[in-house]
Amino acid sequence: MEHEKLIVALREACAPMAIFVTGAGVPAPWGVAVGLADASINRPLTVDTPLRIASNTKMFVAATILRLWEQGKIDLDSSIAPVMTPALNALLESAGYRTELITVRQLMNHSAGIYDHGDDPRFIQAVLADPSHNWTREEQVRLSIQYSGPQSEPGSKFQYSDTGYILLGDIVERVTGRTLAAAVRRELRFDELGLESTWWELFERPPSHIKSRARQFFDGKRSTIDVYPTAL
Repeated sequence: MEHEKLIVALREACAPMAIFVTGAGVPAPWGVAVGLADASINRPLTVDTPLRIASNTKMFVAATILRLWEQGKIDLDSSIAPVMTPALNALLESAGYRTELITVRQLMNHSAGIYDHGDDPRFIQAVLADPSHNWTREEQVRLSIQYSGPQSEPGSKFQYSDTGYILLGDIVERVTGRTLAAAVRRELRFDELGLESTWWELFERPPSHIKSRARQFFDGKRSTIDVYPTAL
């Protein structure tokens, strides 16, 4: 009955949706999905349809940072300057960022004052102009400092920043000696937890059993199926 009520509610929303239900009081996890994964071929969305999780990736990166903190490999309140790739540190300093005062924790909670290149209209235009381009960290940091400089003193205010998480990805790789994809998979125990349909696009092969990805759109119009806007 709960399944049926939820399906009715989702259908009334008139949009493709999938919901996974688990937690206290739920005897076994379950999920429901409605709508189309690809309207061009009338392919239905199911609970097994893979989706790009976009900025939800930040939670995986943050959780990996916290795992490394638990292991004593990262000090959340230490400066990012010595743990970051020197070239990225030099770029930030050239734009007026005092990286010796910015901490790992501030990058994680979006209070480092770093300009968000990902939300700048010029970046979106650049991505759509060359949708197959795989953006490197250095390219994205360069765009951030070209677009603007420090937004606030480190730790003084919240300001969402994709660029800050680009830097965290770099820090994870330098601390672990692994690619970000491999580090996140290892530290968060993807394989042990049975996350058989979760992979890091561009850096890991899709699982052999996986279905085709849902067709997602930018601004409700432009398909992003073959667009690669960022790389943590």
